[in-house]
Amino acid sequence: MNAEQIPLLQDELHTYQLHQQVLRIAGYAIITFNRHGILIYASDTLPQIIGYTLDDIIGRHYDDLLNIFVPNGYTPHYNDFEDEFLAQQVLPHVIITKNGEKKWIEYQIIPYHEDDYIHALIQDVTSRCLAEQAIEQQIQESARQYQEIQNLFEKVNRLEQLKSDMIRMAAHDLRAPLAVFVTHLDVLSLELADENTVIDKRVLSERLDDLRNATKRMKRIIEDILSLERIEQNAHHAEYTPIEIAPIVQGLFRDYQPQAKSKSLDFNLKCLPKPVFILGDIAQLREAIANLISNAIKYTPEGGHVDIWMDVKNDCVHFEVIDSGYGIPKDKQASLFQPFYRAKSKATRHIEGTGLGLYLVKNVIERHRGRLIFKSVEGKGSHFGFEIPLIQQ
Repeated sequence: MNAEQIPLLQDELHTYQLHQQVLRIAGYAIITFNRHGILIYASDTLPQIIGYTLDDIIGRHYDDLLNIFVPNGYTPHYNDFEDEFLAQQVLPHVIITKNGEKKWIEYQIIPYHEDDYIHALIQDVTSRCLAEQAIEQQIQESARQYQEIQNLFEKVNRLEQLKSDMIRMAAHDLRAPLAVFVTHLDVLSLELADENTVIDKRVLSERLDDLRNATKRMKRIIEDILSLERIEQNAHHAEYTPIEIAPIVQGLFRDYQPQAKSKSLDFNLKCLPKPVFILGDIAQLREAIANLISNAIKYTPEGGHVDIWMDVKNDCVHFEVIDSGYGIPKDKQASLFQPFYRAKSKATRHIEGTGLGLYLVKNVIERHRGRLIFKSVEGKGSHFGFEIPLIQQ
């Protein structure tokens, strides 16, 4: 080597070192395979990416380096090394480095046709992939929070609408009994003010009966509204624990026996032969079951029958109330479980109610992951009930 060549070699060395430094800072490395799939060259920056030394990988075949160049669990699709290598470029994938560190890399073929080798640029894209994962997780979390807010907003809207409907219904339904009070009190005031008026005890007794009935009607309306309000409020703090539903049904059956007897109804209960348990809230379930039994008695004319029975079907407790009552017109059945809806007919026009009971039942059963049961034929009777999943032993 003559003296003139030394500066040229120094320049080439400096250029090489500069290239290596640029690759190291950028997180890149250069590799070269021959056409037989043997790795014949790798830049000094490759070990900092994959954790293996150059001695670990130089001279090895591509098939022996699949843990570096293909995604974990990937099954090769091509027999030819070059086709397989080309198919994997610009596909970020996870590798496990020699020291067990998890990294993401991608590589891209360098289009160079001056020799018979395959050159590729490998990049450590761990930071980018982690950032993309973090962004994706944040997007998913934001979407979940947005959906929660949307659900809460819709729930608040429904509750506000329900409260508005309650006020409207109360104002409408309380007007009639209040009118009875006002009318009778005005008449009594005039009669008491007139010294010559002799108050007939029979007429007075009839007026008191009217006032008593009006009071009962207002009491029922207020109780229905408060019952629904209580259930809605308690739902937010309900404790769902393993409960046996049969004792609840048996207790309510006893409670309603006097009411059924007063209408000469054939009132029967078929209970479960052995204890079964569901996950539920006793207060809510009792309210729902009481509504179904009360409705059956209310809408069954004297001398009819109301049968209550329980069974286990398809890993669910099956509860049903069957009556021989008035039944519900087919064209009114679709809206039956809407709040404040009453399926009035000529036969049931005289029966008072708020239209909140079945809406309450529907909400309670849905909160218990249950399914409503309903069928009715006008003039023949109705079936109301539900299925709730059993606790799996």
